Amino acid sequence: MARKRMSPAVIPSWKIKNAGFTLLEILISVVILSVGILGVTAMQTASLSSAVFTRNLDNCVYVASDALDRIAANPANIAGYTGGSYSDFVVTTTGGCGASSSDE
Repeated sequence: MARKRMSPAVIPSWKIKNAGFTLLEILISVVILSVGILGVTAMQTASLSSAVFTRNLDNCVYVASDALDRIAANPANIAGYTGGSYSDFVVTTTGGCGASSSDE
């Protein structure tokens, strides 16, 4: 059954006053939805950054634990594990990396 279209003289005044109001509601809803999506995206980025930091920290703990286990397993060679002067190593650079660029 087809609906009949009302002529402008028959359309109630409240329908004329509300013309375009639904469009405004949709625009506001889209803005609110986009702000929410941006918030979720920011939380996801922060979560991934935190996960990478935690993984790196876990690797550091693993390396330190391994070093301590090696020291505990071989206490006779504990003198070999002590730190000391590390002045006898050389760093070589290639390309455009020179000492003058890092002295700023």
